[in-house]
Amino acid sequence: MSDTDVDSPIWYTLWFDTARAPPPERFINPDICHGINMTLQHNQCEEEEAWLAAETATAAVWIQRVVECAPL
Repeated sequence: MSDTDVDSPIWYTLWFDTARAPPPERFINPDICHGINMTLQHNQCEEEEAWLAAETATAAVWIQRVVECAPL
């Protein structure tokens, strides 16, 4: 994985601040970083589950139509 990949850890650790303020907790606290990653993964699983349910319904309709049109 290169530094320019979307999932590269460098994007999670970069902090640019011209006011010399400390970085936000989401950048320096490993528990918060882990929590954010787990939340994103959970959300992705829910999206995938909804997509799979829709694909299953579409496949069922397609199979039903194929069976109805099949010659006896």
